[in-house]
Amino acid sequence: MRQIRTFVIVLVSCVLAFASANYVSAQSTTSDGIAKVVKISGDARYFIAGDSTPHNLKEGMILKSGTTIQTAAGEGNYVDLVLNNAQAVAPPEPSPSAIAHYQPKAEQDGVRVFENSVLSVDKLTVTTTGADMVTDTELDLKAGSVLGTVKKLSPSSKYEVKIPNGVAGIRGTIYYLKSSGIIRVLSGSVVVAYVGPGGNVITQVVNAGEQFDINTGLVTPISAQDMVYLSKNALGLRIVFIQPITFITPDHRVYFVSPVSSGATAEAGGGVEGP
Repeated sequence: MRQIRTFVIVLVSCVLAFASANYVSAQSTTSDGIAKVVKISGDARYFIAGDSTPHNLKEGMILKSGTTIQTAAGEGNYVDLVLNNAQAVAPPEPSPSAIAHYQPKAEQDGVRVFENSVLSVDKLTVTTTGADMVTDTELDLKAGSVLGTVKKLSPSSKYEVKIPNGVAGIRGTIYYLKSSGIIRVLSGSVVVAYVGPGGNVITQVVNAGEQFDINTGLVTPISAQDMVYLSKNALGLRIVFIQPITFITPDHRVYFVSPVSSGATAEAGGGVEGP
């Protein structure tokens, strides 16, 4: 099964053609991306690659690739992450009126990890070429479900979410994905590739308002009830961005202070409290 999954992931990377053949300048710089924890509801923990010791997850933490997030069972437990923006903070809870008038639009790269879920951040890199910013995001949904928003990416950027029997390629999209193989798309589109009953790799495009089930191979409209649920969670994932407050001391040195945190502290070799 592991060999089949590896084959699927490699093949899908080619089928989706998300990585452009454009030449990247020798002057480009590549750095590690980040996943900032902007909100926690209930209980959650994280693990570092190569270490089975669980660590408490806290709001404001900065996580790097190689981190696995696990949420507790029970409705209402979830974790909100924002990718590659350390200045993001969680917005207030949306009102019923805001939900009713919400027009779905992906405005940032964010992920809500729902209850009883396990999500690994396999890869997060950011490459600045001078003319563009190229991001490479690879997530692995091992169990449970997530809702994500992915803003419009540069042609050379890539955003993929693996599930046990396939992988989804995403850009400019609000999506909901279950590890069991159910994909719902609120806006934009998703290309999913998976191993069919005969062992062949099958690709399927899922557009806005559609649901696709890998287990049945059927594309159906999203129900009205599910649409409200998706809209509420997507609106709750609209992230607020802040700028550091600047002040000048009598000796004329300039300091930058975050409005939501007093400093940065490391924890157990993994997450870092927000800047």
